[in-house]
Amino acid sequence: MPLSVDDILRMIDAAVALRDGHDDPISKGRCLRLLYLREAIRQTGFDMGREERLKCCLMPFVFQELNYDDYDWSNCLAPLGHLEDIVDIDVVVWSGGLRRSELSDPQYEEYSKFCHRAVTFWSNR
Repeated sequence: MPLSVDDILRMIDAAVALRDGHDDPISKGRCLRLLYLREAIRQTGFDMGREERLKCCLMPFVFQELNYDDYDWSNCLAPLGHLEDIVDIDVVVWSGGLRRSELSDPQYEEYSKFCHRAVTFWSNR
């Protein structure tokens, strides 16, 4: 059963709380991205336009670390360590309420393609 907007807002709040109070710029930046996403979800729910979805995608802010730490984020069942909550949030927002483990392989492949587009979007800004 898909998660509701309230469910995803609680997930975002938990992810922010986990990182809040850390002084390093990476944690602060992730908190800011999560808060931006929270506000977008609060205002529009899962019904965002294409550009807003790209702006809200969290993967551009974690994929390098996932790759560096040798996590296989292209596999929807792979463990993702301390970044798992962020990727889970990103997947739920992209899919309109489905968790990573609930996506079929073709759906997760579409999510991965979207992430690559989001990385390119942010790289060109």
